[in-house]
Order: sequence, then C-alpha cells, then structure tokens
Amino acid sequence: MALKLYEHADSLRVKIQYPVESELTLVKVGEDLENIEIIIENVGPGGLRFVSNLQLELDQEIIYSIESEFLEDKISIPGVVIWKEEISKDLFQYGVHFETPEQTRAFLNQLLG
Repeated sequence: MALKLYEHADSLRVKIQYPVESELTLVKVGEDLENIEIIIENVGPGGLRFVSNLQLELDQEIIYSIESEFLEDKISIPGVVIWKEEISKDLFQYGVHFETPEQTRAFLNQLLG
C-alpha cells in the first residue's frame, strides 16, 4: 500500500495512493449495522475520508475499526459524519471526525506516522 503524508487543517493525514477497503459500524438507536465495507481515501488522528455507495446522514455516528500487523487487537474508534458529497450517481464521499481523547489521537498519530 503506497502512503503519502500531508498536512490537513491542524492534523497529519495519510493519503492512501491506492484506496483500501475497510469496515465500519453504523451506530443507530436500537441496532448497529456492522462490517459495512468502505473505501478509505485518507486517514489521520482526527478523522478520515471515505467513499461508499451508502447514503448516510450528517451527524451519523460510526465506529471505525483499524487492524494492523503491528497491533495485537483491532482498534475501534468512534466518530461522526461531518460532511458528504455525491461524487457520482449513487457514490458518496464522506468526512468523519473521530470523537477521541487527546491520548488516543496521539497514539493514532504515532501509528500513522
């Protein structure tokens, strides 16, 4: 996987040269929809940008899961959809803000950097 580091707003972002499939869970009142496949375009300690054919609402709560050969367990990070854009018919790009304490962001920064 080819990665490119760049600054985005006030945080480091890792732009993924070749988009990567990943999974997230949509959190809903009464039920969660797990293992939703998405395509990650970039990720940083403060959030991520992804593409999906799902039509999500702004403020949709999600849980993003990261697996890595360097980690013993899968990491689950809560977040919320803060923007969306339709990039073609039935294909959407989303921005997610992670709702994590500073300590978790620092860990993600180390993991991504």
